[in-house]
Amino acid sequence: MKRYVALTLFLLTSAATVARADVLTQLDANEDGKVSAEEAAQDAALAAKFEELDTNKDGFLSADELSDR
Repeated sequence: MKRYVALTLFLLTSAATVARADVLTQLDANEDGKVSAEEAAQDAALAAKFEELDTNKDGFLSADELSDR
């Protein structure tokens, strides 16, 4: 049972990392490692939550901020 729980947690963590990387790859047009509000506008759901996700209020979404998505 413990192995099952550990494996499940590992897979969920890995999936979140892949999803974050996928969003960055798809939306980071200038390849600077972050998503601007203009780049986020390509994804209506992300654009709607941009200000909420931009926790440091720098005008960009980092990989860490995207993980909260």
